Amino acid sequence: MTPDREPGSTAGWMESFVRRLSFPRFVGTANEARARQIIKDECKALELSCDIDPFKTSDFFIKYINTVPYFIMGLYVLVSSILILVIPDPVMMLVLAGILLVLVFTIEDILHAVKYPAMYCRFARIVDTENILIEKKVTGNPEGIQNVFFMAHSDGKTEKQDPNRWFVIEYLSISFGSMALAAHAITFSVLFLLAGGVPPHAPGWFFYGIILAVIDMLRISTAYYEGDSPGASDDAIGVAIELALMKRLASESFHKVNVTSVVTGAEEVGETGAYQFIKKREGTLDKERSHFIVIDGMCKEHVRYFTSFGYRFKRFSPLVRRAVENVIARNHESIKDVDFSRSWMPPPVNTDHSAVVKLGYMAFVMESNVGVTHTARDTPDVIDYAFAGKFVEFLVAMLHELDDLAGHGA
Repeated sequence: MTPDREPGSTAGWMESFVRRLSFPRFVGTANEARARQIIKDECKALELSCDIDPFKTSDFFIKYINTVPYFIMGLYVLVSSILILVIPDPVMMLVLAGILLVLVFTIEDILHAVKYPAMYCRFARIVDTENILIEKKVTGNPEGIQNVFFMAHSDGKTEKQDPNRWFVIEYLSISFGSMALAAHAITFSVLFLLAGGVPPHAPGWFFYGIILAVIDMLRISTAYYEGDSPGASDDAIGVAIELALMKRLASESFHKVNVTSVVTGAEEVGETGAYQFIKKREGTLDKERSHFIVIDGMCKEHVRYFTSFGYRFKRFSPLVRRAVENVIARNHESIKDVDFSRSWMPPPVNTDHSAVVKLGYMAFVMESNVGVTHTARDTPDVIDYAFAGKFVEFLVAMLHELDDLAGHGA
């Protein structure tokens, strides 16, 4: 069954496609190559012309480097907490707390700084993979054209620790826990400095820093491998949505919007596909007119769209946000039963947007995750395919809205 204007038939095709694509597919394996071939065969069946964008990658960063900064941060928190408890000197506590705050706010930047050098280091096992591209370009006057790139990834992975539970613990510990510890240390120090004395001992609640440190250091135990996660929601359904969207757009026309579907490879080992896609085109992509929309984990009728990310609250694409919110405000037919919520994306969340924003381009992320990613529970049965069909229609409406906004110079 092929996608068309009827959401029911689109949903039926999506379920069939997702079930065929739902199997472990870690980068560099035979299963990953098989997954890419299934996608290319489906493009042919849908009469979608696709281009292949090959690149090289490795799993060295994700396997051996990704968790190390968190371990080091945990070690620092451990040493700091012990020093605060043993030597409660206000000035020393201020310095330690200041360094901790710097680490909290820069740990993602540190990871990004080492990610790609580590990925291609001499110890890495380099493998070949590819992005799969499908384009719909505006014909005529290119002035003022906005380029929209939809991104969903073809690869998958399994994590030794359940990431859906571990992330909450990690987030509370590394982020709010460490910030709370630093804030407590600074407040405690300032109060005693203002009082002109040195405390005889630090309060007992500084012991929670040791607990935070152990949690941070345990992050090193996370392992990434092919495993047994079928990857239905992460991100077979995203690929299905992109293919259905591009088929649907064959009957649509735009004046100011070029649309490209980028089925990225190697997202799960460091967003390499997105990174390499942009790096190859940096000379031709306009940072003010290129918008990368990441579709990852879109499987139920509660959609979160992110408007900013990180502790510095960097903005995602304002133009895409405006188009999305205009369609939501009009209560488009495709989303009458869909619940949308606006959100801020905290670190350490990584999907293809990470590579996009690292390179200085505008991203936008939408998801409706059900908390099964990277586990054996991520099966085709967790997805609401009727919703996925509606979501394709929502994206069509959003693109038309974006086309109108671009036409009016928004």
